[in-house]
Amino acid sequence: MERLKYDQIIKYKVKAKCCSTLHIGSSTGGKEEVLTHPVDGKPYIQATGICGAFRSYFLKKYGIDETNYLFGGLDADDDFSSRLKFTDGIFDIPTVKIEIRPHVKIDEKSGAVSSDSKSDSGQKFDMEYISKGAEYSFEIFLYIDKEDSDIIMEFETLFSDMNGGNIVFGAKKSTGSGRNRLISLKKISFDMTKQSDRELWGKEDSLLDIEYEDYLSKVAKSNNIGNAYKIYLEGETEGALQIKGIAMDIFGEDAPDSENIKNGNGEYIVPGSSIRGVLHAQMKKIAKYLDRTDLIDKAFGYGGERDGEGKAGNLICSDTVINCDKQTEVIRNRIHIDKFTGGVIHGHKFREKNVAGRMKFEFKIADDKNAGTTAALLLFALRDMAAGMINIGNGYATGKGFITNAKITVERMKKTGELLEADIVYKGNENIEVSDQDNVLSDIMNSLMEVG
Repeated sequence: MERLKYDQIIKYKVKAKCCSTLHIGSSTGGKEEVLTHPVDGKPYIQATGICGAFRSYFLKKYGIDETNYLFGGLDADDDFSSRLKFTDGIFDIPTVKIEIRPHVKIDEKSGAVSSDSKSDSGQKFDMEYISKGAEYSFEIFLYIDKEDSDIIMEFETLFSDMNGGNIVFGAKKSTGSGRNRLISLKKISFDMTKQSDRELWGKEDSLLDIEYEDYLSKVAKSNNIGNAYKIYLEGETEGALQIKGIAMDIFGEDAPDSENIKNGNGEYIVPGSSIRGVLHAQMKKIAKYLDRTDLIDKAFGYGGERDGEGKAGNLICSDTVINCDKQTEVIRNRIHIDKFTGGVIHGHKFREKNVAGRMKFEFKIADDKNAGTTAALLLFALRDMAAGMINIGNGYATGKGFITNAKITVERMKKTGELLEADIVYKGNENIEVSDQDNVLSDIMNSLMEVG
């Protein structure tokens, strides 16, 4: 491997905010714990994780040759050294809150909770997340030749991709975790052919912010590149809704035994993992009816237990805030019934705190060759949800978790940047209005027919 040669060093100081939850698994504790620094015990993002996310997206945009030139080759016999150095992402601790959310391991074949007999199989487990709103900072150093201006411009487009939600960090990306928004981006260049810049480089870590160029306005425009479709489902609960959380902030005799899960800001939510589970089950039924179950793996991916590697799907589901007020937070008394006697089980009276309100779910579908088929299956499943055929959360038999007065909006971003839209409005179960002037829905359904 040849020694790296360059005549310019560019330093970027990045400050970002988590605009969704973030989970980076611990290497010393269980996989459910958040990674903490071995010295001070505070959560952080490893430099390798940041670099890996940037490299993966750069490869997708610009190909292997330019990626190896900039990030270095992955094989030992590659002739490329990395021209980039990333530092760890250090959190501003006062902005950090930790959430704990329950998860279950689902058996791929049965669709039910795994019955693995191993004690460490983790059929049900609780996972730690850093809450939305946490702020962190890291630095990037680019060692490059001044004549490589095109490569520099290509690399700097990654900041727009990060700001637009296309470059994400950590685990649980398919449920919306790991998205970020840039707060500050500063840049300074050192011309290593000049003595004054070489001297300045020697004290770069003590330079004041005023000596940096404010670069945020130049590259940080949000974009939809990377997403073929954005699909929204907006509606309100027909009755009550509850997705049980594991933490309670109400105590005393009148406290409920369970309440809907909240995020770190105290807002009631439908977690991305919950809506993803509902959609996975319904889309699988639809795909089976169409004799195209292979489309499910393309939409949702699969874990490494199948082939040792795993594969990410192209559908991303995010957390959804339930817009409710105190008047819609209802505590209900319930009882457990003995299935054999039909009587009340002694001591089995319990209290639930349910919520109700409006919600707007957001789904993103990556721009790949299977985007159309995933969008088609998703629209079928959302149709069933809007029509009251499937619910969210627990309590199907008691009428909880159903959506009414729903509206489905589909956005299609063309390569030219033009945004096409279509709407499906449900006014009751029978009155449906469809607006598809740009043929977005027609094209989606045609893509499903083409692979059939």
